[in-house]
Amino acid sequence: MQVVLRLLSVLGLSVLGLSVLGPSLPPAQILGKVPSLLGPYLGHVGPHEATLFLRATGDVYGPEVIPITVVDGEGKSVRQIEIARKLEHDMTLRWDATGLQPDTTYAFALLDVRCFFKTPREPDRPARVTLAFGSCANDRPGLPNPVWKAILDAKPTALVLIGDTPYIDSVQLEDQRRRYKEFIANPDLTALMKVTPSYAIWDDHDFAGDGKDGTTPGKAACRQAFLEYHGNPTAGDGAEGIYTHFRRGGVDVFLLDTRWFSGTEKSFADPEKPTLLGKQQWEWLQRELAASTAPFKLLVSGMVWNDAVRPGKPDYWMAYPYERAAVLKLVADKKIPGVVLIGGDIHRSRAFVHPKEETGVAYPVHEWITSPLGDNVMEEAAVAHPALVFDRGEKNSFLLVKADTAVDPPVLTARWMNAAGQELHKIELSAKDLAP
Repeated sequence: MQVVLRLLSVLGLSVLGLSVLGPSLPPAQILGKVPSLLGPYLGHVGPHEATLFLRATGDVYGPEVIPITVVDGEGKSVRQIEIARKLEHDMTLRWDATGLQPDTTYAFALLDVRCFFKTPREPDRPARVTLAFGSCANDRPGLPNPVWKAILDAKPTALVLIGDTPYIDSVQLEDQRRRYKEFIANPDLTALMKVTPSYAIWDDHDFAGDGKDGTTPGKAACRQAFLEYHGNPTAGDGAEGIYTHFRRGGVDVFLLDTRWFSGTEKSFADPEKPTLLGKQQWEWLQRELAASTAPFKLLVSGMVWNDAVRPGKPDYWMAYPYERAAVLKLVADKKIPGVVLIGGDIHRSRAFVHPKEETGVAYPVHEWITSPLGDNVMEEAAVAHPALVFDRGEKNSFLLVKADTAVDPPVLTARWMNAAGQELHKIELSAKDLAP
């Protein structure tokens, strides 16, 4: 708090009427309208780097070039840049500030707007981090969603949106951009993303449409809009896909793209069948997962990893059982500890414990499902399964995953929450529980 107050003082800002976490948005930020300024929002934040992204029209900033500064806890400028807003990118801009110090409070300064953040410790240092996961926002422009304030009140280390955030159902660039603008214009989501590093992956409704795969014409527009309105550290190989991963404390989060490559080539796991991940994403996952030193590795996709789905559903991991088996075989053969599966999509909160006999992994594999952030629960998705240990149809729900490496052995805790801040279910695992 003292560091933030010192920053405010040096920057000439009064605490009166201004949250120490940053100023309120201009009066244009009201429900039902997309304001001239969207953001600034925090994207990826690492020990030595931080990403800022926003959209600003000439109604807010007259000049085409916007000056942005990073200031430290003493109010000293440590990085400066001028970024041009470009019409071909829908007047969005992004800055990846590098050369920062770990475990340090900074602020992005854009004229009279401030966005405070703190870089994490180096990953091998003891830490307690909490990640908030959610999918299926089903937002309605102009209407509030209490889940965003509930997540903000939980004070997560980072926010991870894992698909259908928002519903777009179009490959037209103007539709994609419009829906992202409407989505992040929600003032409660803005308040959350302004102080919380955010990451995202898509599922079908924000990729192109219900059940769509990588053969969908026009998907390049979906990727362009996604990159304009998110701050992930990387996006696929730079040209295709949006898969990425990031490390926070004792957790390595792998965000898997199960849309872009699906159906576009023969599977690396079975040449007689279509792929889900695609060869290049599979090679990336093999390399990065085997190299991870984090006690816990979360494999995250919009799709669920089990086959307990409503009749006729085409898009889930067990529709590609050979690639799901390949992922689990990689974990087993490389003796990779700490792997947990996370999914969304089905409009229910669920938890599975897949036994060793099914997966081939030397420890039980947990699968955690979080959905929906919105209010559209799906009763027909309440399908029985022998590995199912928890099922709840709860609107405006999310998942909090806490990793504590300040204890020995490290502990991973999952808590399913609702918008009232009530805990729906809890699972606590020791690193020993997920050891080969």
